Order: sequence, then C-alpha cells, then structure tokens
Amino acid sequence: MNRSLLMLDLVRTLYWFDEQLQARLDARGWSRLGRSQSLILVNVANGETRAARMAENLGVSRQAMSQFLTEMVDRKLLELAPDPHDKRARIVRFAPESQAIRDDAQKVLRELESELENAVGSENLEALRQGLRNFLGGLEPSIEPRSKIP
Repeated sequence: MNRSLLMLDLVRTLYWFDEQLQARLDARGWSRLGRSQSLILVNVANGETRAARMAENLGVSRQAMSQFLTEMVDRKLLELAPDPHDKRARIVRFAPESQAIRDDAQKVLRELESELENAVGSENLEALRQGLRNFLGGLEPSIEPRSKIP
C-alpha cells in the first residue's frame, strides 16, 4: 500500500479551506486577501499577538510581516496596540471595524466544517479533532486572544 504523506494531505486541506473561505467571502462582498494575510488572521484568532512570532510561524521575514500588517491595518482588519507588559513592543489584535468580516468568516468556516463532516462522517471528524489535540499536547483551540502560546 502506497500512502501519501500526512503533511501533504494536511497542506491540501489547509489550501482548500483557505481558497473556499476567500471565494465565499468574496461572494459576500469582501475583497480577497492573500494566503499570507489570511494565515495572519488565523494566527491572531488563535491568540498570537507578536508580529515576530507570526513571521516565524509563516516562514516570512520580519520586514515582510511588517508590510503585511501595514496593509491589514490600512484595511481596518487589524490594529497595533501598545503592549501593556513591554513599553517597547506592540501587540497585534483585531480592529473593532473587522467584526463584520470576522462574523462572516466564522459562518463560512462552520459551513466548510459541515461539508467536511458530510464527506468523512461525524465520528471520523471528531476523531481527527481529538487526535490532533492529543498530538499537540491537549491544547484547546481558542478564538480569544492569549498573551502567549506555549
């Protein structure tokens, strides 16, 4: 039996989710983002607040991250705020003006999860979720910002 590498399946699934999210948000009147910007939003939704850490997560330079963030701040998707724990640093967070697109994105992502569930079955999807959580150390996904991700 010749199985594909799991990483390839995970990447294809990530791309499918992102492409579908972008297309469906576009159909709802939102302008498209690039994949890097989309993944920055995922990082923020997952609680990451540090630009340097996001650059590391995405495999881009700090300069590229700075450019992405500037564009996203200009589009009122994100804002940079003073870090209450480090006067020299700024934290990245959602801009209040981004609430409507975030609400639509969450609806679209729920639709996509439902499509995936229909394709693989409820039990298999829940097993996948639990297996990934177990593998990643039991961390529950969060849409609430956390100051640090272990």
